[in-house]
Amino acid sequence: MPNPPTIPHNEARAYYTPVHDTVTMPAPGLFPKVEHYYSVLFHELTHSTGHWQRLNRQTLIDLCPFGSTNFSKEELVVELGTAFLCGVASIANETVDNSAAYI
Repeated sequence: MPNPPTIPHNEARAYYTPVHDTVTMPAPGLFPKVEHYYSVLFHELTHSTGHWQRLNRQTLIDLCPFGSTNFSKEELVVELGTAFLCGVASIANETVDNSAAYI
């Protein structure tokens, strides 16, 4: 990804912050399996593709309250992107149940 977001590993939860273009991740050792770490990382990185300097995805850049239609659309886009990336990385079998539950 050209000009990727920064990825600090300094919190116990994962999230993307569009204002700072930062994917915050827990340390890899806090995940039960390395595949779970990458699944979460792929999820947050897929959010970052919607940043205004990348795809400028309305479902990311508009303030969307939890449970709103645009929030749901953003999460669907991101979960599909995550599933594709997990497939390419050959870890889909380890994470498919989590993706299905999230969708």
